[in-house]
Amino acid sequence: MPGPRVTVDDRWIPEGNFGNSITIARMLELIRGARAGPRLGRLIERTRRVSEVDRPLAVWSLLHPAWVREPDPYRIERVKTPEYLLMEWEGTGVMRGDCDDAVTLFGAILYGSGMRVSVVALGVEDEEWSHVYLRAHVGDGYYPLDVVEPHAFGWEAPEAVSRVEFFA
Repeated sequence: MPGPRVTVDDRWIPEGNFGNSITIARMLELIRGARAGPRLGRLIERTRRVSEVDRPLAVWSLLHPAWVREPDPYRIERVKTPEYLLMEWEGTGVMRGDCDDAVTLFGAILYGSGMRVSVVALGVEDEEWSHVYLRAHVGDGYYPLDVVEPHAFGWEAPEAVSRVEFFA
């Protein structure tokens, strides 16, 4: 049986929300179905020991300080697998990526530990989605996890022209 994919997917995508929806579909695929490699598997097991109510903050506190925002190359959508990001963290002490990489990693950890998660796409200046973040659902509520924005745990963009939520 082959091992987990430790890759970076670089691909050109069409402009606009059609292209963005292709990226979100790939993110959801990685969140839902990525085989847990050794690093991701260990982190999921560690995360399961924390109560569901405290789990989003525990993951945020562990990984957020190591996140370095790094935009994708011009006109290329780069999606890093969770195992790739954890391998990078293990080797360098930091993880580099943009909002879709952060959502994919945090989503895979929380989803893998049994939580319901969703990806929220925002259009800040117009209807075209320009940012994504994760919501971890607990009971009737949720915790927003926007890793790449320089705000505290639980911050959520207050205003957007468009906001669409995709459930994993």
